[in-house]
Amino acid sequence: MQDIAELCDRVMIIDHGKIFFDGPLDTIIDRFSGDKVISLTFTSESKRDFTEFGEVVSQTPVSVQLKVPRAHVTETARRLLEACDISDISVQEMPIEDVIRSLFGERRTRQQTMPAAI
Repeated sequence: MQDIAELCDRVMIIDHGKIFFDGPLDTIIDRFSGDKVISLTFTSESKRDFTEFGEVVSQTPVSVQLKVPRAHVTETARRLLEACDISDISVQEMPIEDVIRSLFGERRTRQQTMPAAI
């Protein structure tokens, strides 16, 4: 999807023959992603349990990536900086593939739980 992000100013998402979204790619992330990813690199190996800060996406002895609700990014970053010896920190948007996958997964779940029209 990175090539799409670099080449396209506008994206259309069609779901079951209907236009679901028509606009800038960044707007999809802003509108439909409730999370961000905080990536940390430590000055030395860390064996800490990071689940209290967010969902652990990946972890090595010297780094961790956490999925954190958008509304809690600043507070979570502050708590992490206080609790750990961090040499680098970055905050990124969720990958567009994950946002779209999640969005359509939610729509399918909703459609499956709705009663059939008579």
